[in-house]
Amino acid sequence: MAREAFQRWSAGANVPQQSVHRLDATFASWREQSGEVETIVALAGRVNDLIIIDNPTKGGRFETAAFDAAVFSSWRPTLIVSEQLPGDLLHHVVIAWNGSLEGARVVGQSIALLHEAKRISIITIPSEHERETGVADLGHYLHRHGIVVEPAALVSLTSWTAGEKILASCKSVGATMLVTGAYTHSRLRQAFLGGVTQHILATARLPILMAH
Repeated sequence: MAREAFQRWSAGANVPQQSVHRLDATFASWREQSGEVETIVALAGRVNDLIIIDNPTKGGRFETAAFDAAVFSSWRPTLIVSEQLPGDLLHHVVIAWNGSLEGARVVGQSIALLHEAKRISIITIPSEHERETGVADLGHYLHRHGIVVEPAALVSLTSWTAGEKILASCKSVGATMLVTGAYTHSRLRQAFLGGVTQHILATARLPILMAH
């Protein structure tokens, strides 16, 4: 059933199904493997530039295992798709930046993708350590790679949590994709992610690009 759905999508989107093709062309191929999902996703992810998965908070054990492997075992950027995708995923990309190692990884490993964005903004949560987050340095880093970003949009101080502030900022600027680090491991199946990562995954209505 899944393969038939893939074939219908490929035909409808006019995407050729070929396993060997020019890398600058658009194509798709179907591959089936048997085994533990964590092992398969981790090993396959390590030899690819981007992993795309369903939102783990909207599924079950399979989606949770795939998320764990993609984000925490492959060390590749992972795109978590939302139930409704924007018409242009890269129309306005928002980077939630706090100067962390995880945030640096997702940005550094996504340079090629960020090059394709029509508009990029950086948001951060103001604090007494604001200078330490290096928002200006991130802008300079991206500029050296030929990527122009807009001045950082600082979220107003409210009683909201950091996750609520990030998503509110995304909504206010019309973001079509959020780029952020993943800060909590989800190996405990009984209680999935907590904190900012959990709130963003469970609440966001836009695709999220994450890395650990």
